Amino acid sequence: MARHKILIADDNVDIVEILRMGFEALDYDVVVARDGEEVFAKVYLARPELILLDIMMPKINGYEVCRRLKTDAQYRQIPIVMLTAKSQDMDKAWGREVGADAYVTKPFDPEEVEQLVEKLLGGKGARAGEVEFHPLTQLPGYPQVRQALEARKSAGASILGYRLFFDETAYEVFCQKYGSVKGEEVLKIAAGILQDEIGKMGGRVFFLGHLRNQDLVLIGDSAAARTLADRSLRELEKLLPLRYDTHDRLQGYILRRASGGEGERIPLLCLQMEEIREVF
Repeated sequence: MARHKILIADDNVDIVEILRMGFEALDYDVVVARDGEEVFAKVYLARPELILLDIMMPKINGYEVCRRLKTDAQYRQIPIVMLTAKSQDMDKAWGREVGADAYVTKPFDPEEVEQLVEKLLGGKGARAGEVEFHPLTQLPGYPQVRQALEARKSAGASILGYRLFFDETAYEVFCQKYGSVKGEEVLKIAAGILQDEIGKMGGRVFFLGHLRNQDLVLIGDSAAARTLADRSLRELEKLLPLRYDTHDRLQGYILRRASGGEGERIPLLCLQMEEIREVF
């Protein structure tokens, strides 16, 4: 079963560790941000389903972080729980004004926070990533992907489909250097090429879905789907290098500097493919 992913945004190490240990014990996937600026990077790269957001954070305070996220069409549906030492009614009013979904005052009972998160995510029975359509590509989300995989399995197929994805580190480094908007463009290009190739296949029936992060799912007759995926990957091999500047494109990698070291060579983006043999 897919794990729920949440983001804990707080500069207090002790509070972060208390919350992290509690949620990881409940089998949540936990991502952490230490300041307001880092929240935006983690939201884009990790795509959390809920955010526990401290108000008094460095660089950008929680109110402003919440306001920006709730006015962004791509992220406004993410529930945000404000964490703060303040308890005045005016502070809670500000939280509601910027769109917070809930408000927790420190010190808090970790178990009560866990129950609140479970409630906002729809209970233990809710599946991670359950969106009807992905907000970026508008492709079908997890519920429809699972249904299509189950149909293939019921038909006796051994290969249910193909997962198409970018290496997480390569994608993260690309976004860090060129910006999250460019990263979104890459995902849209990949989805668009796959859709174009589906159109070229005539009367064959394929299903293309988009899970959270960078995962696309192609489902259909295994031989035809493999042919379609291979053609799409070859087309992307021509286009993706053009998203880099001349220097990175010619050397074939981005040099990620490490403190005190020579740096790490991160390869250029390349869409990868793996078989799906089980329903997830």
